[in-house]
Amino acid sequence: MSGTRTPPPGRGSAGTTSAKATAKGRKIARDKAGFSFQIREFGPLRLELTLTEGGGLAAVRLPEEPPGGLSASHLRQALQALQDIPLAPSNSPPRQAFQAALCQIPPGSTASYGDLAARLQTSPRAIASRCAANPVLIRIPCHRVTAKTHAGGFQAGPVWKSLLLRLESELCPSG
Repeated sequence: MSGTRTPPPGRGSAGTTSAKATAKGRKIARDKAGFSFQIREFGPLRLELTLTEGGGLAAVRLPEEPPGGLSASHLRQALQALQDIPLAPSNSPPRQAFQAALCQIPPGSTASYGDLAARLQTSPRAIASRCAANPVLIRIPCHRVTAKTHAGGFQAGPVWKSLLLRLESELCPSG
């Protein structure tokens, strides 16, 4: 396996798990294609991670609804932990450029679909489509991309987008 295929967030490409274990308090399962699945908890925030056979981060899945009591501190812990996990390799230069551009948006700040489109020499609609297909939520911060006149969409929903932007602004008030 090359390690570059990405299953849908929260699902293995083979659909079944072949082994379960616990490492450092994290639940781990591996599917037949070699993807492993971990649960990471940061206070009330529970993230489901999908890792490639080589350990690269392929997907991050947020809970359906934001948990009560989620604070900027919990988000900071999650962001720091996710930064310590290398991203799954991408063999697509446009995807690499897109991910790099999103990661350049500082926490607590936003950029518009149009601004990113101009920087990457593409259309705002293409940026919106790439954001919608981003499997590595919060690690590749697509929630920081907004429309010029409104918040824009977010794969995990508008409640999550609003909450993440608010918590990040608390982390970086000058952002």
